[in-house]
Amino acid sequence: MPFKNIIHITHTDPIYDSRILNIANSIADINGDYVQYIIGINKKKSYLKENYNNKKVSLVAIKPLSNFFLNSCVRKLISFLEFNLRFILKCFLLKPKIIHCHDLSGLYIAIIFKIFFRTRFIFDAHELESQDSFVSPKEQVLRTIYEYLPIITCDYLITVSDSIAHCYKWKGAKKVAVIFNKPESPKITLGSGNSLLKKIPPKKNGINLIYIGALEENRSIEKLINIFRFKDGYNLYFLGEGSLENKITKISNPKSNIYLHPFVHKDYIVEFIKGFDYSLCLIETNSLSDYFCMPNKLFQSLAGGIPVIASNIPDLSSYIIKNKVGIIVNDVNEIIERISNLSKKIDFIKGNIKNKESEFIWSSEYEKLNKIYEYLENS
Repeated sequence: MPFKNIIHITHTDPIYDSRILNIANSIADINGDYVQYIIGINKKKSYLKENYNNKKVSLVAIKPLSNFFLNSCVRKLISFLEFNLRFILKCFLLKPKIIHCHDLSGLYIAIIFKIFFRTRFIFDAHELESQDSFVSPKEQVLRTIYEYLPIITCDYLITVSDSIAHCYKWKGAKKVAVIFNKPESPKITLGSGNSLLKKIPPKKNGINLIYIGALEENRSIEKLINIFRFKDGYNLYFLGEGSLENKITKISNPKSNIYLHPFVHKDYIVEFIKGFDYSLCLIETNSLSDYFCMPNKLFQSLAGGIPVIASNIPDLSSYIIKNKVGIIVNDVNEIIERISNLSKKIDFIKGNIKNKESEFIWSSEYEKLNKIYEYLENS
């Protein structure tokens, strides 16, 4: 049987997007005849060679020339056009059976190939694309118009939460599936001596809290620092990088109970965070995409056996309440009180997480992806 080419397209670096890598890995297991090409902006091809060499998955890097333009609006426009031009040339060369778009880039190229070459087309919306928190109101309107045709013409639309799925159905998507951003089962056991709590042990005993993610404004980071800094009985760890990194570093002095560690690779994170008492999954709802999100760190924490303290937003709170795996707070200032109130039930929650651990890793999403690709093969 001849090989069937699949193209994954993203305008980001796919090496740092665990969802793209997990999907590519699963597709390779679904059908050995698939040959996958991940097209994105990348500088580290060696990762795929080291981890996917036996699965017919390769990386095609597009290095933008438009960075030479100083004006941000001009640079965005030139970058978009340049990226799509290069992408369509790759498509003519590779003749894909399926194009799997992981963001807004390449959607109209996928439509062209669907119409003229009968290529199957998946729109994988990692968030509510037109309502992202970093998008201006004017750009939200443009994105809404831009994504309308791809939404109604794609063969399948995949997204990350039930509420976002409902939004895309309302916009006209015919086939919609929810695939959560769960981590793969740890491939490597780091050993108890290499976990974050062993690498940077707390100076005093207490309840150990961890925040995982980008260290940026509008993520409740400064509020957390104000609440827990010098608070007896608590140690607050940050695992991430970003613009607030220097500020956290300055207060992480020998007398402080605030600790910082840079990101670790997705293959290690679940093992690295084991042992914490709670993981903080707090979302400031600056956009509809934030309000409907189901963040990676939720499942990374649960896969690591850690109860979650989460914001009261629809999909996130519903999942935690349904599975009895954490605490919901309406405000960051409620955290200490809620931890105190939950002290008698924490063993039950940890036991519940342990009993459901197989539900928090990527293998539990595999069958959903398998059904989508079976449908595309047979339709």
